Amino acid sequence: MKTKKILACLLAGAMALSMIACGGGKEVNTNTEVAEEPPVPAAEEAPPAEAEEGEASIDFEDGNMGFVAMYTVPANADNSELSLVDYNGCKALQVKNVDGNVPYVAFDISSLLGADVAKVATIEMCIGVSYDNDKFSACAGKIVAWSGEKLVETTDEWSVYLKTKNPKVATAKIDAGEEFVADCNNIFMVTLSTDNGVAEGNGHATMYLDHIRFLDASGNLLKADTTATFEAPKGFVKEGRDVNLCYLANPYEVEGFAVSAGAWAQAGVDVTDAIKEALVPGSIIEVTYKADAPVWLVAVSDGNPNGDWIRVGINDDFVSQGYVASDLSTVQYTYEQLEAALGKDFLNTLAVLQCESSADWEVFSMNIGQKSNFAALGSATPLEGFAVKAGAWAQAGVELTDEMKALLVPGAIIEADYSADVPVWLVAVSDGNPNGDWIRVGIDDEFNTLGGVYDGKVQYTYEQLEAALGKGFLSTLVTLQCESSVDWEVYGVSVGKAIVPAKGVTTLEGFAVKADAWSQAGIDVTDEMKTLLVPGAVINVNYSADIPVWLVAVSDGNPNGDWIRVAVEEENYVCQGAYTDSFVQFTYEQLTEKLGADFLKTLAVLQCESSVNWEVYNVSIGLAE
Repeated sequence: MKTKKILACLLAGAMALSMIACGGGKEVNTNTEVAEEPPVPAAEEAPPAEAEEGEASIDFEDGNMGFVAMYTVPANADNSELSLVDYNGCKALQVKNVDGNVPYVAFDISSLLGADVAKVATIEMCIGVSYDNDKFSACAGKIVAWSGEKLVETTDEWSVYLKTKNPKVATAKIDAGEEFVADCNNIFMVTLSTDNGVAEGNGHATMYLDHIRFLDASGNLLKADTTATFEAPKGFVKEGRDVNLCYLANPYEVEGFAVSAGAWAQAGVDVTDAIKEALVPGSIIEVTYKADAPVWLVAVSDGNPNGDWIRVGINDDFVSQGYVASDLSTVQYTYEQLEAALGKDFLNTLAVLQCESSADWEVFSMNIGQKSNFAALGSATPLEGFAVKAGAWAQAGVELTDEMKALLVPGAIIEADYSADVPVWLVAVSDGNPNGDWIRVGIDDEFNTLGGVYDGKVQYTYEQLEAALGKGFLSTLVTLQCESSVDWEVYGVSVGKAIVPAKGVTTLEGFAVKADAWSQAGIDVTDEMKTLLVPGAVINVNYSADIPVWLVAVSDGNPNGDWIRVAVEEENYVCQGAYTDSFVQFTYEQLTEKLGADFLKTLAVLQCESSVNWEVYNVSIGLAE
């Protein structure tokens, strides 16, 4: 395979898998440019060529496809529909595009081959494409392998660039150092990332995969157990909540709020006393839904002075002003947004709570809860050795190195992954701290946690440490421990930054770009974009690279310089945004720090850059509270 990177970055670049014809010929396409062979005029086009008949490891003729799954973690991933259909004279796996994004079709090669997975030297398959209007456009993508104990990612390219060679056999080579390893949940994926049909007016391609062959180093076919079921490796399934959603404490599920309607139609439930009791200052209304655009709220009141029928959580252009999940599956609105639209005493007259959208929609559930002080953790660094356990009222932890102390800065979050009937808290052991040499942090007088708690994790802040230990606490802090009122175990402790949910997020059109190491790419800054860049704004970037991207601002006459890197420490080129393996968030304040308070007057272009090859799928701007 040609390109490598470790799966610390779970978002691979876009890939495209195509379908195989019912046959096993050896026409290989690993990195073919369209320019290598000119298009054949329509009058001379021949019927699609079939590959030669040959035995396959997987031919789908038995009707089995349980070993296949869609990978949907990447921001640009399509939730494509999979089915078995007749194609090119035999059964094939059809990959039907749903959202207009990139299909990532994953095969559990470990379950298919068992111990023989270590023998795989070559993967062959037939890939074909079609369009609903029966036209043809060139398509391309990648065959991606996650191999070995560390799920090393490697890629080979494929393309179907002529109608006369559709479907086409694609090949991926498993080179030395890329071998699959048994019992390690290894997989391979086919993606379709370049679809010329969109630009040519043909819509989105449907991809077909067939006649998959696993070959050893001598070219012998390896038999596959097609009754196998897909077992997801680590990182395949999105874990935790979307970074753009608030965490809810003590959520209350609104009974009966499973409703649907057409565009511009409303449906919901009568407001009960239980709903009114849940709607208190600081509460969040969370809606899970399916639609091409986020749903918003509609409040129906009996005598509200602001109106008896009021939309909540949208602007004049019908753009949601709530917290919207990146996969458009969940949206959140606040009590304060209801209050702003309906008035302070709105609960006195509120009779019905509904949803509505500009597209056909379906709502699966509504929950109302308090906004938790738990946050998505970015830029996380584990404290080595902090995997400890102890009995009730006993402490265990680690001595802090200078490198660990350097992580404890204003705004830092300390997150413990724990197991106990009640959350653990922190214990700071100091040498000469005037507040005491042994101090509990993050609990009240009754030993209730003051940290943010979610799904087996608890978080405490630098500010909580400082409040308990004093401003100069790092000069005397020696050991950081955990403790609880019950037997407890901590699996790990990390220190990082909060990723802040943002409301009213607007995607920057055209900011889907990629470049080589030390190269920049981005978009011109419009007046509309400048109106989004206000104090408190955050810039969210979904990316793929071995290390996070940063921003580059190109200005026309900025006194600080016409070409300025933003939110990166330039000595070692470490991104200063709050980041995960596939997402990084920058702030308006980071822009002003490097560009000056009046930077919007001269800002002309906003770009991304990294010290390695990189790809950005989406950039958006929202307002953080």
